[in-house]
Amino acid sequence: MPKSKRLINYNMSDPCEVPQPFRNNRFSIVFGKPEMKVIEPMITAVNIPALAMPEAVTVSRNREGWVPGDKISYGQMTVSFILDENLANYKAVYAWMLQNRNTQTVFMGDVTVTIYSGKNNPLMTIRFPGTFPVSLSDIPLSAQETDP
Repeated sequence: MPKSKRLINYNMSDPCEVPQPFRNNRFSIVFGKPEMKVIEPMITAVNIPALAMPEAVTVSRNREGWVPGDKISYGQMTVSFILDENLANYKAVYAWMLQNRNTQTVFMGDVTVTIYSGKNNPLMTIRFPGTFPVSLSDIPLSAQETDP
């Protein structure tokens, strides 16, 4: 989803506290775009995008060497959510994508992901400014599925 700068805030815990294993199921996500609020309670997964900084090749006295590069590239954010009965969350993403396709102006929104500790204290907040959807997965339908 986003390819933009990240703003990260860390909450430092007591240095004497014994670290606990990271639990990847303690997070919240907030969309800055009001139309996307319908998705927030149905989100089941989100990834923090990859970060890459390729090395730069340097040449000195006919010998190649490598130093850290000066450009950082980010991967895409993927957000998974459960569809509600009226497909309102799917329709919200779909409408956002159509809105960006049909105009010269790109409509973007901020996304904020907060990661919590085992004690539900915020550990890290990452803000992704200027995000917009680039894909929407298919909806599998089956006549063999039964209602719960």
